[in-house]
Amino acid sequence: MNDLAPLEATDLTTDEDASVVEDTTTPAWRQFELDVVKTIANLDPAAEVVHDEHIKGHFSGTMRQLDAVARKSLAGAPVEVVIECKQYRRKLGIGKIDEFIGKLIDLGCGHGILYATSGVTEPARLRASGSINPRVTLRDMSDLPLYADPSQISADALESVLDEHAVDFSNLVEEAILGNCQANNCWYGDVRFGPVDGIYVGQCDSCGQLHVMCSCCDEISEMDWSSGACFACGAEYNVISFKGDLDGMEQVSHGPDCNGEHTLTDTA
Repeated sequence: MNDLAPLEATDLTTDEDASVVEDTTTPAWRQFELDVVKTIANLDPAAEVVHDEHIKGHFSGTMRQLDAVARKSLAGAPVEVVIECKQYRRKLGIGKIDEFIGKLIDLGCGHGILYATSGVTEPARLRASGSINPRVTLRDMSDLPLYADPSQISADALESVLDEHAVDFSNLVEEAILGNCQANNCWYGDVRFGPVDGIYVGQCDSCGQLHVMCSCCDEISEMDWSSGACFACGAEYNVISFKGDLDGMEQVSHGPDCNGEHTLTDTA
């Protein structure tokens, strides 16, 4: 979506946390969308990823513009994921998440991916993580502040950052059909995450297995009720529990590739 076009005051959304980048002299916003589409398509060649698509809303009856749509089928079941790219000066607030969720509901889409060049506020992150139907996957691109001026960053560096924040569409397809529980013998369970001491954890609604969403790489890993490590990056976590209740969480180490910008928690 062209978030660089200047808006009249009456056109502003409920999001009061971000202001639109009003530089209409550069096509950086469209290049951002195309780069994201290319990255997702490269990760899963079997998926169809279409840029700048218009689909009629089921409830509104209005044509809705989508930055990109990714489609694939699993066991004959079609899965559709809507992708939006927001290039704003400041962090996206909860209003933008509400708008995105509303668009997904209008389209009857069960999953959306939202890229934000300046990141999102904590209330916005909580709103996204708490949305189960539809699900929302956030990608914080705030470590690429020079995206608005492509001349300030090399092509190799740009590709590296996009790859780092890429969403594996094949994994989203599996989650849409099978659920996101990581336990070996649980095929259809869903884990709803919420913050505990700044760490996102949750239990499967089917088997009850405890999971953590890694603060370093955003991957989901199952844990026991004492400690665990992210399967992807190795970041370590401790669980503070008493008689089966989750009383606290602490992260005791970062993954080797983590920039360490988020603080290790200490509940002592």
